[in-house]
Amino acid sequence: MTHQLRGSLLWIVALSLGVAQAADQETQVTATGLKIEELKAGQAGTEPRPGDKVQVHYVGRLLDGKQFDASTDRGVPFEFELGLGQVIAGWDESLPKMQVGGKYRVTIPPAMAYGAEGSPPVIGPNATLTFEIELLKVTKGEPLPTFRPADPARQKTTASGLRYQMLADGQGDVARADQGVVLKWAFWTTEGKLVACSRAAGGPLAGLPGKLSLGRSQLKFLAEAPLLMKPGGCCRLEVPPALAWGDRALGGMLPAGSTTVWQLDLVKINEVPRFVAGDPAKTKTTASGLAYEVVRGGQGRQPKADDVVTVHYTGWLSNGTSFDSSHARGETTSFPLDRVIAGWTEGLQLMAEGAVYRFTIPARLAYGNNAPQGSGIPAGATLVFVVELVRIEP
Repeated sequence: MTHQLRGSLLWIVALSLGVAQAADQETQVTATGLKIEELKAGQAGTEPRPGDKVQVHYVGRLLDGKQFDASTDRGVPFEFELGLGQVIAGWDESLPKMQVGGKYRVTIPPAMAYGAEGSPPVIGPNATLTFEIELLKVTKGEPLPTFRPADPARQKTTASGLRYQMLADGQGDVARADQGVVLKWAFWTTEGKLVACSRAAGGPLAGLPGKLSLGRSQLKFLAEAPLLMKPGGCCRLEVPPALAWGDRALGGMLPAGSTTVWQLDLVKINEVPRFVAGDPAKTKTTASGLAYEVVRGGQGRQPKADDVVTVHYTGWLSNGTSFDSSHARGETTSFPLDRVIAGWTEGLQLMAEGAVYRFTIPARLAYGNNAPQGSGIPAGATLVFVVELVRIEP
């Protein structure tokens, strides 16, 4: 009897171990601390990839079991593009491990959820979250950029310390500092984790190389890198912190003092009007002191002060330093004519649609001593613009 009982106990223990092993096979724990449990199997081969649009139902809970959100309660599935930072990092990492039709429980540590700040008032600081997620549908999208390791034999280093490698040479001449560039971009940590890209940010960088900025950050290397490239070219860059964000951290995505790895694709080069001093014989001056020269006449209507106009323009300081250019960005801009500097409000009313004028605008008709911060325009500056009046909006 004792032998039979011992045998039964051993069988129960063995069975229990077998169940535990089976459960372990259905649970993944990632390097970032995510725990992903498969509750219901999905269709093999249907895993989404970054860049795809996914449709899910979910229920989110705190560790104590309190529910804080659920698409199932609303009866409307949740859709988002994977890998673009539209959701918390734990979702972007866990969804590619799921299959359509499958249901999963994901436990997400604070660093991959809402971190030390939480999401008040429901989600407190440093909260671990659990989600039950059912992957309903995957719509294939444009793949996100892929991290490429360096080929040391092909890398070169500029005097500033920028290390670069051409992945595709492109055609034609390299970009010049006085031309506009349009750049697709992506950057990663040195370990290959994608931090951001132009697709996620809503579009490419465009403008004069020396004026390119990412958000509010005018990164030094962006003034240098495009001048190494030809249209159609692709460049991999290792950017030291001194040429990017320096000792600043980039939210929770990038620690202070980080080297970053970038990929730039030069989509096109846009020509920008050259700075030319006005011809005194062709220049007229209004009673306010606005000087203008007709570069090209137009036809059609002239705008009134309360019209909305669409223009192309390039602006310089009186020494020929360009500070802004829609020509460089390759896109027109529209605005109410009574919402800009006085020199523009007056000057554009002299023009007909299709005309191109050169304006020399004294400081009192421009920004005076209050130029916009970061514009590159000093106090009391006289400004020169070439402006094309593309159209007057209906």
